[in-house]
Amino acid sequence: MSLSDEYICILCKQENEATWCMDCDHITIVREEYHKLPSFMKETSNLCKDHDRKYELYCSGHKCACCSECILDTHDKCQDIQLLLEINRNINSSDSIPFLDEDLKNLGKKFEQIIEYLHNRIRTNKNQKTQILKEIKSVRKSIDDYLVKIEGQILAELQSKHLKIQSKMEDLVKQVEQHSKQIVHLQEDFLKMSIYATSWQTYIGLKEIKKASSQESKYIEDLESKGNFDKHNLHVNISSALQSVLTDVKSFGDISITNQPYSSNVKVIIGDEVQHSVPKIPCMEQIKPTFLNTLKFPGRQKYLMMKLLVLDDGKFLALENHQKSLMLFGTDGYFWRNVVKFSKDDFPFNFCNISNNIVAVSLYYKHQVILVDIEKNKTIETIDMPGACCDISCNGQTLAISLSDDAKIILLNLQDKSSKIIEAVQLTHLVLFKENIYCTACGTHEVFCYKDTGEHVWTVKNSNIDIPVGIAVDMNGFVYIASVGNNSIVQLSPDGKSQKTILNEKDGIKYPNAFDINRKAGLMIVSSQTSYCTDEAFVYKI
Repeated sequence: MSLSDEYICILCKQENEATWCMDCDHITIVREEYHKLPSFMKETSNLCKDHDRKYELYCSGHKCACCSECILDTHDKCQDIQLLLEINRNINSSDSIPFLDEDLKNLGKKFEQIIEYLHNRIRTNKNQKTQILKEIKSVRKSIDDYLVKIEGQILAELQSKHLKIQSKMEDLVKQVEQHSKQIVHLQEDFLKMSIYATSWQTYIGLKEIKKASSQESKYIEDLESKGNFDKHNLHVNISSALQSVLTDVKSFGDISITNQPYSSNVKVIIGDEVQHSVPKIPCMEQIKPTFLNTLKFPGRQKYLMMKLLVLDDGKFLALENHQKSLMLFGTDGYFWRNVVKFSKDDFPFNFCNISNNIVAVSLYYKHQVILVDIEKNKTIETIDMPGACCDISCNGQTLAISLSDDAKIILLNLQDKSSKIIEAVQLTHLVLFKENIYCTACGTHEVFCYKDTGEHVWTVKNSNIDIPVGIAVDMNGFVYIASVGNNSIVQLSPDGKSQKTILNEKDGIKYPNAFDINRKAGLMIVSSQTSYCTDEAFVYKI
């Protein structure tokens, strides 16, 4: 035995020895490193609490260490008894260490994801509160504006009718005053006649004065008979519907909390074994869109020929051609802000996702594609094109742009800006997925698939696809068609041989001109339109 201040023999230390063994099999550890061990490891004893003997065996059934006397006392019937020395010898080379290490990493990722999710929910709820406040104030302003409008109408009516009565009464007063003056003159004439007139003059005067007074009396009778002295009173009947607001409307509305199940893509398995599975591609029958939410358009307005996009983080972008604005919506569907406004000459045709914060927008008239940073609210790059730019799609490395003037698709490498042209059909919309380009032709009611080399793969045309406009592809390669002619969303198998309708008019789908799927987020968004104006946009999990 040798004394040492630098090393500690773990087993001897646990046996209350102050030395370490030069010739024994005990494993030594530097004292500083020993004190770095977790307290529960340093406090673990190598002696049996019941028999004060050294642990030599391990019972797998009871999952505990035991000494030789424990075997006789409590483990006499246990079958799976192992030598502790063998377990200690094999522990560092076993799969338990890397598996537990992987489990802890996954668990750490899980907690990071949950923390990020909770922070996002806090931000989302704050944005929801802001949007609700805006909506409440907007409704209040609309009510106030409407009340001011109808108040103005009734005040104008009051003024008009009062002026009508007043004008009539003032005219009547003038007439009566004029006749009243005539009576005064008659009274004066009568007085003078009484004092100065002869008998003959009095006789003639009485006849004339009586005749004049009779005429004035008849004038008054005529006024009375014609209702000129009737009372014209002003009254107001306040709308019962308006008055009922004070009694029937008990609140401005109500604030509700809806629960949406939380789903995580990080799975943690803690146990003796770790199972590794290979994801299976579902069949068409298994794929069913689940309705999640709707976009809340600001001010309950309708928007002209809107295009929609799902971002990787579950937020949404909308491109509106009339106001020429790019609008950002949160994961809850509430409007956040306008990202950029386009000029009258831009005519933004469509847009696609480049990364979570960058989108590409095709400008039809300017023959350009611009890259917009939605966090910084500005254009960061402009790319000139040889023709009018229509639809646009990106797979992360390559940007596909269809030209309006001819049946061509430009494939642009985003890294070195090299490009190549593919001869295709006169298409309506396209989507780029891996090495394939999928496109629709609404005029011929067809859907096409090409290789990025220009090689034609397949064409689909049948009665279920009527005026195909939007097109998207999910993570498994299934193709989705927005069929405007029959108000439906049709799903095609990757080879184009099988199909089924997954959404139709019964689901509220009308003229689904705006349509997108984000493979990373697993979300689909579909617009519902009337008269070229977007009424609603539905969000589905897919």
